[in-house]
Amino acid sequence: MCRAQRSPLLVPSFVLSLLLIAGPHVARSEEAKPTEKPAPTAAVDLPEGRTISADTDLEKRIRAALDEPVEMQYLDTQLGDVARDLSLRYKIPVEYDYASLNAAGLNVDGKGDITLFSFQRREGSLRSALRLLLATAGLTFVVRNDTLLFTTKTAAEAMTSTRIYQVHDLVVMPNDPTAAHPDFDTLVELITTTILPESWRAAGGSAGEIKSFRGPGVLALVVTHTDAAHEQVESLLKTLRAAREPKVQDLQRQAKPAEDKDAAAKKARSTGGSGGGFF
Repeated sequence: MCRAQRSPLLVPSFVLSLLLIAGPHVARSEEAKPTEKPAPTAAVDLPEGRTISADTDLEKRIRAALDEPVEMQYLDTQLGDVARDLSLRYKIPVEYDYASLNAAGLNVDGKGDITLFSFQRREGSLRSALRLLLATAGLTFVVRNDTLLFTTKTAAEAMTSTRIYQVHDLVVMPNDPTAAHPDFDTLVELITTTILPESWRAAGGSAGEIKSFRGPGVLALVVTHTDAAHEQVESLLKTLRAAREPKVQDLQRQAKPAEDKDAAAKKARSTGGSGGGFF
């Protein structure tokens, strides 16, 4: 039996505290400024690319299983048998959303399914293979309530969750070590115009919302969307990091000669000039 859906705004309590302090626009307050200027500090303390979600330990294990290599072969196989096979082989709970599937006319009653699947896949991840398999019947899956849940695409679009993506390495330039001028807008625009553009609330959709968050040691995006959209966000951020790394290394190489020159000049001044000392 399908369990109750989890609230889409369920996030770790300490993150909620930060968000409440930061305000609805998740921007750092400028109202109270210290009388003394603090010493520059590093922009972030958390590992780049870290994602914070409200997943339970079991849900994290399910998502990890979805990334495992796939070996799938079915011939005229009922949906219930597919669920049982995957549950046994990957050691994760697999269920299906009876109410949504029956409402879609698939007549799933837990005993005999009229929808049969013929599918074979021996490359890629379980995640990608399972999406292709279920798509042949207009279905998809979500990770909800400690379960890998087979459901309809319409029902899945109403099941959203919130995740926080640490993106300091994508919004701060290498020459801005204290993160004085993070560029969230460019990254947000890229995400919302390339990933399901019509689904974001700012564009008139009902599923997706994205905000920037700046706090002590954190430059992040707070994203509320479906599981499928979160997968695309994670993939896009990974691609951006892979593309940005060579550029950052190139900038660092360009900056090193100037740093070496400054260091040599300081050394010369400390020894009394170009003579290198007294005779």
